[in-house]
Amino acid sequence: MTPVLPPAFADLEPFLATWGHLESAEQRYLVRQQSSMEDLRSFYDAIAPRIEAVLDHLDHHPVDQPLPPAEDALFRLALGLTEVVPAIEVQGEPGVPFMRTPHVVSMQWHDGTTKD
Repeated sequence: MTPVLPPAFADLEPFLATWGHLESAEQRYLVRQQSSMEDLRSFYDAIAPRIEAVLDHLDHHPVDQPLPPAEDALFRLALGLTEVVPAIEVQGEPGVPFMRTPHVVSMQWHDGTTKD
């Protein structure tokens, strides 16, 4: 079942089928690469102007507790925007120029300490 968004953001529900179920940055990155610029632009045009309202809405929920289902779906759309922005504002294409598609990027974090 597709989640439902908070009423103030119900117009964004068509984008849930693409972005609302993704669990990781890698999944979002792959979806972006496989999407058309038309689809990415449609999503961007719908949510980017409202991202401040989205984040303000989400800020009313404690960070140490799970989000209610509607807010979790809205959060996932916001995360989807983080992947779409480079394609729209920088690259002008769903993939990364001069890179084969699809591809993934793996990141590892290191805190600077060493273990013996």
